[in-house]
Amino acid sequence: MNSPMRRSLTQETQPSSGFTLLEILTVLLIVGILVIISATTWLSFLNTLRLNAAQDQVYQVMRLAQSKAKQERRRWQASFQATHQHVQWEIHPVAIISGSDRGELNWSSLTGWVTIDPNETTLYRSSDDIYRVQFNHHGHVNGRLGRLTLAGLNPHKARRCVFVSTLIGTLRKARDRPRPRNGRYCY
Repeated sequence: MNSPMRRSLTQETQPSSGFTLLEILTVLLIVGILVIISATTWLSFLNTLRLNAAQDQVYQVMRLAQSKAKQERRRWQASFQATHQHVQWEIHPVAIISGSDRGELNWSSLTGWVTIDPNETTLYRSSDDIYRVQFNHHGHVNGRLGRLTLAGLNPHKARRCVFVSTLIGTLRKARDRPRPRNGRYCY
């Protein structure tokens, strides 16, 4: 008789296996917080990559216009405009940009998720919001020096810029700084 009684007592006192509802909810809460933190960091990283890619593209477009000007021994221009969804660019001889010929330009788009920051951009801007830089037949800047500043569409608004910094056509890239210099953050 002792034997069946012992079995029922040992079965009742054994702890049940598994986790309690409170333990599961705590783990899920911690995992959820970690996912949110890592997702925002990942999105910030992706936005920075897109912005860097767009900056590299702008730099290459300006270099290409400069190279074409030297190669063909006439003035070439790199033009940039911001549309609702993206930034577009075009390189062409300066003679093409007379009023009625603007529709003939074959605009190409930069990689997405960027826009032109008009407060930081100092390149020449036409009345129809097209920014431009021109190069003469020596590859030197024909007209105004300045910078084209790209901003990410994310709330933190990181910036990258491409400078046309000397009359002989020196181009350089820069990024956003925490403190302004001459009222500008991208230098």
